[in-house]
Amino acid sequence: MVAHEHLLERDALVLLEFSPAIAAVREQPRHIYFADGAETGRYTPDFEVLLANGSGRSVLIEVKPAAQLQKDEVRARLTGIHAHLLRDGEEFVILTDTAIRQQPRLSNLKSLRKYLPPFPPDHHALRLAIRRMTAADSCTLGDVVSVLGWSMAVSLLTAGYAQIDLTKVCTSATQIQFSKEIRHDWFFLDQEHGF
Repeated sequence: MVAHEHLLERDALVLLEFSPAIAAVREQPRHIYFADGAETGRYTPDFEVLLANGSGRSVLIEVKPAAQLQKDEVRARLTGIHAHLLRDGEEFVILTDTAIRQQPRLSNLKSLRKYLPPFPPDHHALRLAIRRMTAADSCTLGDVVSVLGWSMAVSLLTAGYAQIDLTKVCTSATQIQFSKEIRHDWFFLDQEHGF
């Protein structure tokens, strides 16, 4: 469980949990001190994510309503923070409600989230599940659930071994495709940064 301070952060966590491109998420990972005009400002990112591509890359994330970014004071502060982090070689991304609350993607993932097991299956178990389902390159989500159960079906999605079209409302008739290799790219929160 990762803590959150407001509903937009909670919604961002749903997406981060489901993204196979994300290996780990930490809330408010540390304080960052930066030049803020004549003073030293203190900033705490909402999240830090470790990318799952094996690079060890981490990205600091700020979650903000898009309307907040229209305020000069907020925009100037975040620009200063971003410049400071860039100088230190750190990646920084601002996720807005516009990116986070895309529908029906968010509603689909919220509906599927209740089936996430508390401890995800290991890759051996996931590969065995894929072997059981790969007689067909794709089938319906209902078919997968009837053979593997909800927890394994959702685990295959979060691991990147299965993909669905999140631009359509998810039902038991939703087509699900399988991959023998992990696909970290089946959906993006921020494509520019690779997750």
